[in-house]
Amino acid sequence: MSKVMEIENGFVDFSTAIDPDFTKNKEKIRTLVSKVGGKIMELEYKTGNDQIWFTHLTDKEFLNNWIEHKKFYIPK
Repeated sequence: MSKVMEIENGFVDFSTAIDPDFTKNKEKIRTLVSKVGGKIMELEYKTGNDQIWFTHLTDKEFLNNWIEHKKFYIPK
C-alpha cells in the first residue's frame, strides 16, 4: 500500500481501529495514533451488538510513519 500511495493520492482504510495492544480503550488508542505523525481520521460505526466503535483512515505520511513504528502491526 505504501508503494501505491507514492503514485496515487488518497487514504488508507485500516477497516478497524489501530489498537496494537488490543486495549479496546478509545482514549489510549487515540493517544497512541496521535503521536505517529501524518493525518488520521476516525469513522464511527455501530457494531452488531449496538456498541459504537471506529475505524481509522490515514494519509500516506501516517502509513509510512506507522510502518516504522515500534508497535507496528496490520489490524485484521
